[in-house]
Amino acid sequence: MNTITKSVNKFKLKVVGRMFNKRNEYLISVATKIIFVGLSFINSILINRYLGPTLKGEYAYILNISNIVTIIIGFNIASSLPYFMKKYGQDVKQKIINIIYFQGIIYFLAGMVAIFWLNNKTPIYVIIISIILQFGNQIDFVSLVSNINNRNKIVLITSVVYTFMLSVSFFMTNHNIELLICILMIYNILKTILLVLSYKLIPRREGNKIISLRNVVKFSIFPMITALLTTFNYNIDIILLKSFVSDSEIGIYSVGVTLASMLWVIPDAFKEVLFSKTSKSDPIKQIVMSIKINVYISIIIILGFVCLGKGFVSLFYGESYVSSYGVSAILLVGTIPMIFFKIINTQYLAIGKQRFSFYVLASSVIMNVIMNYITIPLYGIKGAALSSVVSYLLCGIIMIFSFKNKYNLKLGDFIIIKREEIGNIKKMIK
Repeated sequence: MNTITKSVNKFKLKVVGRMFNKRNEYLISVATKIIFVGLSFINSILINRYLGPTLKGEYAYILNISNIVTIIIGFNIASSLPYFMKKYGQDVKQKIINIIYFQGIIYFLAGMVAIFWLNNKTPIYVIIISIILQFGNQIDFVSLVSNINNRNKIVLITSVVYTFMLSVSFFMTNHNIELLICILMIYNILKTILLVLSYKLIPRREGNKIISLRNVVKFSIFPMITALLTTFNYNIDIILLKSFVSDSEIGIYSVGVTLASMLWVIPDAFKEVLFSKTSKSDPIKQIVMSIKINVYISIIIILGFVCLGKGFVSLFYGESYVSSYGVSAILLVGTIPMIFFKIINTQYLAIGKQRFSFYVLASSVIMNVIMNYITIPLYGIKGAALSSVVSYLLCGIIMIFSFKNKYNLKLGDFIIIKREEIGNIKKMIK
């Protein structure tokens, strides 16, 4: 019996050891994302049932405005790290860290002054959330590029804490937006502190001044606008809906967006690994393989949701949110073309082709806004979902053809899984 127990324990240690081996970055990232999206799903159930459609609509509006402000004030400084590391080496990381801290201090002081003069709760919430997120998101990106496996462990731990806090609030309090905002801030602050301590991401005098603040800001302009346009492309519909429909319908629509966004779990996991890899080389074959894997998985998930989604929404979110099923089904279709943009853009950022990504997204956002003003008055929240799908399709098509031409690929390379790629997938999993 002892021999059997020892063998089982030895097997467990071997599996865990392999799981957290650096060579399994894709597997670790995907596994972490799947757990994370499971927690996010639980969180969304708790938040939506706790607030109800009307208050959830107000909460979603505050968070979407905060996300936009976060990108603008953060200036996406951390996004320049893969490019400058690839060009000049590891020494540039400290310069980026120092700039991030400088930003954080300036915005903290400016935020305190602004809050002192404001009386309306909504802009106060937006200011506080944005200041915390802009610093935390950039520290998170630096951690991601430095060591993705360790960063994923910290994200997972803090996500469990966040779910626990929401669960306590759900069972012990009633309909309190302020409480949920406080919990969100605590979660982000805790995650940032753990990342800073784990990676020792503190400001210090950099030894090598290869790049200047001007170089970093100049590079970051287009990634910042690109990130802003990406957020617009995903969330501008919720902001525009405020002028056409009630908070209750916005709440229902936000649930549809939440369910559809859960499909991003796998492409986002691959994207994070590729950010780390493109900072060191040009992994074109891995990018192509990643696109194919994600497309096939997405198709399977979409078909499953179309068949079972309505009962799924009713069971977990309640009858008041059932109409979000149609929104989710429409938005899920649009996730496939955006896979192309998300994954290919990791390479374009690393080779300094960020302006092209900006132009692609700008075209997509303009299309999205125009169509929203046409379709929302006609079809309501489903019209907003349809507008998003059309804009995603435009974005994905332009990106895939650009990448294909630049690296002399064929369209079939993004669809057909070759025999040697099956072997690579097996190796990646092992």
